[in-house]
Amino acid sequence: MVMRIKSDLDYEKFCNELGITLEDLINLQQQKSYPKINTPQVKTNILISEAITKFKDHLVILNKGNKRSDSTLSTYTNFLDRFNKFIQDKDAKITVDKLNEELLMEMLNISKPRKDETLSVRTINKYVSILRKLIFFCFDKDFIERDYRYRFTINNVDSLPRYLSNSQLQLVLKKALQRTYGYRCRAMIIFLAGTGCRVSELVNMRVKDFNINEKLIYVYNGKGKKDRVIPMFKEVEKAILHYLRLSGIKEWNNYCEGFLFCRDEGDKREKNLTVNSVQYLVRNIFKEMNLNKDYTVHSFRHSFSVNCLKAGIPLHYLTQILGHDDPKTTQIYLKLHPVDLKEEVNKHYPFPFENLLKELFL
Repeated sequence: MVMRIKSDLDYEKFCNELGITLEDLINLQQQKSYPKINTPQVKTNILISEAITKFKDHLVILNKGNKRSDSTLSTYTNFLDRFNKFIQDKDAKITVDKLNEELLMEMLNISKPRKDETLSVRTINKYVSILRKLIFFCFDKDFIERDYRYRFTINNVDSLPRYLSNSQLQLVLKKALQRTYGYRCRAMIIFLAGTGCRVSELVNMRVKDFNINEKLIYVYNGKGKKDRVIPMFKEVEKAILHYLRLSGIKEWNNYCEGFLFCRDEGDKREKNLTVNSVQYLVRNIFKEMNLNKDYTVHSFRHSFSVNCLKAGIPLHYLTQILGHDDPKTTQIYLKLHPVDLKEEVNKHYPFPFENLLKELFL
């Protein structure tokens, strides 16, 4: 007996989505022939330079839609421009399907300021990640026929946070005072170490966002275009108010639209500092302290986070303060350097089982 099943399916719409005709579908059902599905025309020979241009345009769109931060856009653009110049000098006709780690390493070796300089694993991983995203963008847009991301590997790195001890932080503050505009340098470092803000957030902070009345610091358009609020610690408030008085603002008010840290000190404060200038300052101080290149301006954020956890602030609260989406990201700060780990253990020594062992061996 033949069963006929009634269906509400719109077969014409179904065929249009598959790129076949209704006749093809009937033939397939009757096993007379197999339809030829219209597949997108794949462009397998897109030039790297052309792909980079399209990818950068894509990033700009994401940035305008608050899907990528200004700092991320800047980082990607700077590297892609450097990589594109390298490709143009080497062979402008190289296509995306020829991308591999050898090309990247050749570019990095050529662009090093000094031949003896070695890039950190973290830095290389960052560039690898950008190229992987470029490749996936091309694959997703059908500019290449295969996903070549497997050619680029992310190397494992030490996940210990690079934070400063209290004595190291005191030395940093002392050296900051010895710089030009030392009062401003010192205030910036106190702000970074006492709020956990990123350097990009520091240079964009407005005076009114440092809200003395509410004892809160408002961070707008942080990483990923996210806004958040940070509690204001007394020592940070005291240091920043002192800096504001020295830099032209005798009394704080929540109407000042000027930048908190600026180059044109006074009431207007229209010229903010650049991320590079703050990074340069901190890098030179760390160099004088013989700290390796893994210590950067971001180390102040690590220091803030570790100190918060050691003081007993719950992890989920710290996650919110730092602006992390996932508590797992914050968990890195639970890891301590061996010296600090030993100190924390010794605070609670002897353990209960130590007393038991003593009784056993009497």
